[in-house]
Amino acid sequence: MRPALLCKFGLPSSNQHFPTQPMTVTGTTQVFLIVGDPVARARAPEVYNHLFKRHGVDAVLVPMKVPAARLADFVPRAFDAQNVGGIWVTIPHKAGMTALMSQCDSVAQLSGAVKAVSLG
Repeated sequence: MRPALLCKFGLPSSNQHFPTQPMTVTGTTQVFLIVGDPVARARAPEVYNHLFKRHGVDAVLVPMKVPAARLADFVPRAFDAQNVGGIWVTIPHKAGMTALMSQCDSVAQLSGAVKAVSLG
Protein backbone atom coordinates (compact mmCIF):
# COMPACT_ATOMS: atom_id res chain seq x y z
CA MET A 1 0.00 0.00 0.00
CA ARG A 2 1.37 3.41 -1.01
CA PRO A 3 1.67 6.04 1.69
CA ALA A 4 -0.54 9.11 1.29
CA LEU A 5 1.25 12.11 -0.17
CA LEU A 6 0.71 15.12 2.06
CA CYS A 7 0.19 18.61 0.82
CA LYS A 8 1.37 21.70 2.68
CA PHE A 9 -1.49 21.62 5.19
CA GLY A 10 -1.28 17.90 5.91
CA LEU A 11 -4.32 16.81 3.93
CA PRO A 12 -4.07 13.61 1.89
CA SER A 13 -3.31 14.23 -1.77
CA SER A 14 -5.71 11.64 -3.13
CA ASN A 15 -9.04 11.43 -4.87
CA GLN A 16 -10.96 11.55 -1.60
CA HIS A 17 -13.58 14.25 -1.28
CA PHE A 18 -13.67 16.57 1.66
CA PRO A 19 -16.84 16.77 3.69
CA THR A 20 -19.12 19.46 2.41
CA GLN A 21 -20.47 21.89 4.92
CA PRO A 22 -22.62 24.90 4.19
CA MET A 23 -20.56 28.05 3.79
CA THR A 24 -21.72 31.47 4.82
CA VAL A 25 -20.53 34.07 2.33
CA THR A 26 -21.21 37.71 3.18
CA GLY A 27 -20.03 41.12 2.05
CA THR A 28 -17.08 40.84 4.44
CA THR A 29 -15.91 37.46 3.14
CA GLN A 30 -12.46 37.64 1.55
CA VAL A 31 -12.77 36.26 -1.97
CA PHE A 32 -9.78 34.62 -3.61
CA LEU A 33 -9.95 33.73 -7.29
CA ILE A 34 -8.23 30.89 -9.09
CA VAL A 35 -7.91 32.01 -12.70
CA GLY A 36 -7.27 29.69 -15.61
CA ASP A 37 -8.77 28.07 -18.68
CA PRO A 38 -9.89 25.40 -18.06
CA VAL A 39 -10.71 25.44 -14.35
CA ALA A 40 -13.46 22.81 -14.24
CA ARG A 41 -11.11 20.23 -12.70
CA ALA A 42 -9.34 22.56 -10.26
CA ARG A 43 -9.15 20.87 -6.85
CA ALA A 44 -7.76 23.84 -4.92
CA PRO A 45 -11.20 25.32 -4.10
CA GLU A 46 -12.33 22.01 -2.62
CA VAL A 47 -9.24 21.78 -0.43
CA TYR A 48 -8.89 25.41 0.63
CA ASN A 49 -12.58 26.13 1.20
CA HIS A 50 -12.59 23.14 3.56
CA LEU A 51 -9.54 24.56 5.36
CA PHE A 52 -11.03 28.05 5.56
CA LYS A 53 -14.19 26.64 7.14
CA ARG A 54 -12.30 24.32 9.49
CA HIS A 55 -10.07 27.11 10.78
CA GLY A 56 -12.78 29.77 11.01
CA VAL A 57 -11.36 31.92 8.21
CA ASP A 58 -14.00 34.10 6.54
CA ALA A 59 -12.76 33.43 3.00
CA VAL A 60 -13.68 31.52 -0.12
CA LEU A 61 -11.70 30.39 -3.18
CA VAL A 62 -13.68 30.59 -6.42
CA PRO A 63 -12.55 29.19 -9.79
CA MET A 64 -12.89 31.66 -12.67
CA LYS A 65 -12.61 30.54 -16.30
CA VAL A 66 -10.83 33.41 -18.02
CA PRO A 67 -9.69 32.96 -21.63
CA ALA A 68 -6.16 34.21 -22.39
CA ALA A 69 -7.55 36.93 -24.66
CA ARG A 70 -9.47 38.43 -21.69
CA LEU A 71 -6.79 38.12 -19.00
CA ALA A 72 -5.38 41.65 -19.36
CA ASP A 73 -8.86 43.13 -18.90
CA PHE A 74 -9.92 40.78 -16.12
CA VAL A 75 -7.03 41.09 -13.65
CA PRO A 76 -7.19 44.82 -12.83
CA ARG A 77 -10.99 44.78 -12.75
CA ALA A 78 -11.08 41.85 -10.33
CA PHE A 79 -9.37 44.03 -7.74
CA ASP A 80 -12.06 46.72 -8.12
CA ALA A 81 -14.03 44.58 -5.67
CA GLN A 82 -12.59 45.53 -2.29
CA ASN A 83 -13.09 42.08 -0.80
CA VAL A 84 -10.97 40.29 -3.43
CA GLY A 85 -7.94 39.19 -1.44
CA GLY A 86 -5.89 37.85 -4.31
CA ILE A 87 -5.71 35.80 -7.47
CA TRP A 88 -4.18 32.35 -7.81
CA VAL A 89 -2.95 31.67 -11.31
CA THR A 90 -3.15 28.34 -13.11
CA ILE A 91 -2.76 27.08 -16.66
CA PRO A 92 -2.35 28.61 -19.18
CA HIS A 93 -1.86 32.03 -17.56
CA LYS A 94 1.24 31.63 -15.36
CA ALA A 95 3.66 32.91 -18.01
CA GLY A 96 1.30 35.48 -19.53
CA MET A 97 0.59 37.03 -16.15
CA THR A 98 4.17 38.35 -15.81
CA ALA A 99 3.56 41.01 -18.48
CA LEU A 100 0.58 42.34 -16.51
CA MET A 101 2.44 42.86 -13.24
CA SER A 102 3.91 46.17 -12.13
CA GLN A 103 6.24 44.27 -9.78
CA CYS A 104 7.29 40.61 -9.40
CA ASP A 105 9.37 38.87 -6.77
CA SER A 106 12.68 37.25 -7.68
CA VAL A 107 11.16 33.77 -8.04
CA ALA A 108 8.59 34.98 -10.58
CA GLN A 109 11.27 36.93 -12.44
CA LEU A 110 13.62 33.95 -12.57
CA SER A 111 10.95 31.43 -13.59
CA GLY A 112 9.05 33.77 -15.91
CA ALA A 113 5.81 32.64 -14.30
CA VAL A 114 3.38 34.06 -11.75
CA LYS A 115 1.45 31.81 -9.35
CA ALA A 116 -0.24 34.40 -7.11
CA VAL A 117 -1.24 38.04 -7.46
CA SER A 118 -2.07 40.54 -4.75
CA LEU A 119 -2.81 44.22 -4.81
CA GLY A 120 0.32 46.07 -3.73
